[in-house]
Amino acid sequence: MQNLKAIGCALFVVGLGWLGIMTAFVLSGLSAGKVQDTSAAILGIGVFGGVPALILWVVAGVVFFRAKGEAGEMATIKLEEGILERVQTRGKCNLDDLARELDVRPSGIEAGIYSLVGQKLFTGYVNWRGREIISTEAEQLAGGKCPNCGGQIELAGKGMAKCPYCGTETFLPSR
Repeated sequence: MQNLKAIGCALFVVGLGWLGIMTAFVLSGLSAGKVQDTSAAILGIGVFGGVPALILWVVAGVVFFRAKGEAGEMATIKLEEGILERVQTRGKCNLDDLARELDVRPSGIEAGIYSLVGQKLFTGYVNWRGREIISTEAEQLAGGKCPNCGGQIELAGKGMAKCPYCGTETFLPSR
């Protein structure tokens, strides 16, 4: 990511330098009397200096945007790793405390949980009302009982069961 930013900066500076060199070259020809037509000099600066510089600046912009995208992806990965690490080591975490620890909004924690479940990296359950995420083993989920209130859980979607009594969502391991 830092390398891409450095490359983008270098391309911008090279474009600026190229434009400066071409401008200086044409202006020196004007001042020495070797170039008589000012219109041709301006066209030369535009074609031989401006166009290549513009191309370099566009490429620099693309590189900067790519670096920004990679930074966002890395932040998402870091957040998911933080959630998974804390839940696996503690077994049970308060969602709001987890958000404070990882310096994100609670909605970011929720999105991270769903992403981890979608990647089949987390099995457990979330008690949304109690604001807790709990990692459980597949054997504990096999009984079809809610780990929070003991009620009968119902399948609510692919890889997920939901308790109709307390609203706890249980994420089931893939088979």
